Amino acid sequence: MANVTIIPDNYDTLKAEYLILRKDLDAVNQELYGCKRQLKVAEALQHEYQSEIEILQSENNTQKQEFEEKIGQLEETVNNTRSKYNERVQILESELLKKDEEIGSLKTDIELIKKVNTSETPSEDVGKLIEEIVELKQEQETLLESEDELKLSLEILQLNNFALEETLTVNIKLFDLVLCK
Repeated sequence: MANVTIIPDNYDTLKAEYLILRKDLDAVNQELYGCKRQLKVAEALQHEYQSEIEILQSENNTQKQEFEEKIGQLEETVNNTRSKYNERVQILESELLKKDEEIGSLKTDIELIKKVNTSETPSEDVGKLIEEIVELKQEQETLLESEDELKLSLEILQLNNFALEETLTVNIKLFDLVLCK
């Protein structure tokens, strides 16, 4: 017997099963390859999204820091302005008190001069007193004008202070809104 091979009876069945299993294996391998590709794409997307998230967080932190710096500067400006305003108000109030005292003193002097005028005095003294009265009245008018200017300046400074406080309040609310985002 020369080269005789014995083929089992169920060879065709086994071969058919083998071919089916081979097809199934190829399909599973293809599916596995597709899954690996999808995994790589998903990992690449995840990495890209993570990078984008980090960039956005960095930008957000930078923006937050800029807003905090701006708010700090605005608060400093408001405090400086408020301090200057308060100093100016104190100066104006002290000047106003001085002017009121001067006016009172001038009124007293005028009353004394009126009393002296009613009594008999030599004509030279009367002329000097009249000149002095005229000068005092002019000085009184100047002081009254100065008082009005000081009051107007005080009102303007109060309005400016109110506007600055409103601006600070709006900026703080804006910053809070930015932080909430």
